[in-house]
Amino acid sequence: MHLPTLAGYSDRLAGLALLLLAGWSLWSARRHHAIESDTRNPVWVGAIHGATGAGGLLMVVPMVLTARPALAIAFLMAFSVGSSIAMACLTACLGKLGSKLNSKFVAKAQLGLATCAMFVGSAWLLGY
Repeated sequence: MHLPTLAGYSDRLAGLALLLLAGWSLWSARRHHAIESDTRNPVWVGAIHGATGAGGLLMVVPMVLTARPALAIAFLMAFSVGSSIAMACLTACLGKLGSKLNSKFVAKAQLGLATCAMFVGSAWLLGY
């Protein structure tokens, strides 16, 4: 297993996920969907991000490579599930916070953050 290659593919997958979510957010804002009618669930957004992020995985791979294969697989599965749950909880908390903010502020923040996500997603997708 060549770790830099694995990390590169995972970063590109995360970049694609960011681009898709940013596009969805910009499309939603352009169609003037009200914040209350937004059907995105922040838990799923966080779960996708947690499942695609490989940066943390690179920190644990050296330990996994020294373990028995069954333990290595169990550890990697637990790491993947744990990172997905952690990101899902974080985005759920951010979603709750967003629901308490002024809708005009949220709309402006949505446009700004979606634009930033498009730049970051593009950079990751292109391997920068």
